[in-house]
Amino acid sequence: MARIQVLELPMVDHGDDGMETPFVLIIDQADDGLSERIARWSEDITKRIGARQVLCFPGSISIPANEVRVS
Repeated sequence: MARIQVLELPMVDHGDDGMETPFVLIIDQADDGLSERIARWSEDITKRIGARQVLCFPGSISIPANEVRVS
């Protein structure tokens, strides 16, 4: 089953308009059918969801920033 992860990018200061935290949407563990559907997504998908980019991978991708540390 596919996973959705968010990779936050460095914060952007827009002056008087405020701050923005851009992000990349990462979909991993995607099978061939899902990958094909994602490849057909329209170009404006990133604008609609607010992401800078959408990345899709067949294997597992580890994002260290998303790991939960157990003390």
